[in-house]
Amino acid sequence: MTLLLLLLAALFGLFCHWLKKWARGQTKAEFKAYMLSHRKHSIASVCTTLGAVATLYTVGDVVLSSQTLALAFLSGFTLDSVVNKTPENI
Repeated sequence: MTLLLLLLAALFGLFCHWLKKWARGQTKAEFKAYMLSHRKHSIASVCTTLGAVATLYTVGDVVLSSQTLALAFLSGFTLDSVVNKTPENI
């Protein structure tokens, strides 16, 4: 259950990164088009996010708390920001 919640928080972070770019007008694409615009970058973003969550989960006894969920969320948000480079205004 803990792993599932951490994964959901991280994937929500990926979604929120797109939402931030959309709200600022940096992309006009819907979420699916944003993720498919550069498949290799999107796959790398999702895989590194899953790896970060797996590392967080296997480090030790993970206590599900707001801090742990925030860390998972920010991992997804930040890794998508760093790895998923899409052309502007697609």
